[in-house]
Amino acid sequence: MRSKGQGNYYFDKKSGRWIWTMRYTDRSGCPRRKKITSKQLEVLTGKVNKYLHQTADNTIDDNVSVEQWACIFLRSGRAAWKGRTYYNYRAILRRYIVPTYRKRKIKEIRPFELEQWYQELLATPLSISTVLTIRRVMEVMMSAAVRNGLIDKNPVKLSRPPRNPKKTIKVMSITDMGRILSAAWENIDDNASDYRVRYNSHRNYVFVYIAAMTGCRAGELTALRWSDWTGDVLQITHSVSLTGEGKKIITDPKSDTSSRILKLDSQSVAVLSAWQKYQYCWRMRVGNYYSDRNLIFSNAAGGIMSTTNFIRRYWHPLLASLGLPPMGIHSLRKYHASFLAQQGVALPAIAARLGHADCTVLERYYLAPVVNQNEIIAAIEKFWDKKKGQ
Repeated sequence: MRSKGQGNYYFDKKSGRWIWTMRYTDRSGCPRRKKITSKQLEVLTGKVNKYLHQTADNTIDDNVSVEQWACIFLRSGRAAWKGRTYYNYRAILRRYIVPTYRKRKIKEIRPFELEQWYQELLATPLSISTVLTIRRVMEVMMSAAVRNGLIDKNPVKLSRPPRNPKKTIKVMSITDMGRILSAAWENIDDNASDYRVRYNSHRNYVFVYIAAMTGCRAGELTALRWSDWTGDVLQITHSVSLTGEGKKIITDPKSDTSSRILKLDSQSVAVLSAWQKYQYCWRMRVGNYYSDRNLIFSNAAGGIMSTTNFIRRYWHPLLASLGLPPMGIHSLRKYHASFLAQQGVALPAIAARLGHADCTVLERYYLAPVVNQNEIIAAIEKFWDKKKGQ
């Protein structure tokens, strides 16, 4: 029995087994022969179909389908991607991209039909940010296809993205930050009946303070160990991320530029010193309850701090108590960047402190536009004053 491109089935009387064989060419270009056997034809057929499916996922040619390329793309990128990137890409591909274009050849995808698809997704309805995320994942996947010579141009890059009205960047003022830190200090509860509440109230204040004074990401702070802090220097070398199963793990930072050394101001050093002493006394008090992992911002049992619980149970109620609008914990990072810019620190220096490769992200998402133009006019007046003095 023969099926074109699917190998050859036959029954071997001598061994009493069904045999399937197929010739193929390996990576080196040498001809090879694959052989699978079984006593029953039905069992052999199942084995062969499984083998052909696996090899199809690894087959790269001009006729590769979206589904096949998505499998190869995920498998090849898993080791290189950091944090939750793999799981996020896999979810987008499985839920949206593969079901839509499953058997279509990647070389047949055209920009105009992608633009129509974006509008269909918006009508389902999906939010504009979700549709843009889907487009970005597909763009990365198709860029990998271009890089491997499967297609000449990336159709996703050539397609026009749906319009996303730019949101005004909101950055809390120095006054608001002062109120937040004062409220966090006042919320330290040394009289709580639950001893874990006492510990968490101290830790939460220090967490907010160090986040505002360093601009670190929440994942970077929760991964910090006491060995990362020496004098007025803080080394950012790790970050906390979630696996596909939702387990918190300490991994490499988000990017190469995320690994950095930060100088601390004297007050931040004092805050960390006081917290280190408090945590030591806490460990001595609770004994074996505390599993020491040397984490600066550990939970009450010594494990990795849950930023989700921190935001829901502490951060949002803290803002609400001050009459401030809801903001993510990332707003502390934005505040740090905006404050430094207002003080005249050069943007490349701020970008390096935040762990950005350049100033692009900093200018687009972190720095609020100048609303009060009196400063601009004052600067221009100074220019003319200098000209008159020459």
